[in-house]
Amino acid sequence: MRSKKKYSLAYLRIEYDGSDLTYFLSYNLSCIEQAIRNLLVYLESQQARIPTEHALLRQISDINPRQVKVLNDMREHPREYYTIRQVMQMYDVVYQAARTDLLHLAEQGYVAMEKRGKAFLFVFDDRSRTWGGSHHQNGK
Repeated sequence: MRSKKKYSLAYLRIEYDGSDLTYFLSYNLSCIEQAIRNLLVYLESQQARIPTEHALLRQISDINPRQVKVLNDMREHPREYYTIRQVMQMYDVVYQAARTDLLHLAEQGYVAMEKRGKAFLFVFDDRSRTWGGSHHQNGK
């Protein structure tokens, strides 16, 4: 949460102040308060995404809810390339699920796929029919 040094100082003050836990407890409470603030910011950002994802899910019948989340994330970061391993970590899925999701999104024309070396990179295709562009499949 905060620096290891600040934690150590808070702990050492207990010894120097005759086992007074006040500073140590105050430090830990401030860490908890910061964690709660961070959690609230995160939850608000996730709640803001829900209407968009629900609208996408209604609009696109050929992708599953996780693919909607991946596509929405890619839409929010249109210049960022995504790898199969990155999607694995972001959505806590196995390699095969991440690979299937990305390949399906590419086949449907929602994302573009490029091969660099041995790796496949995927990027949001802003020409996709989802956001008013002309639908194309695999660059066609």
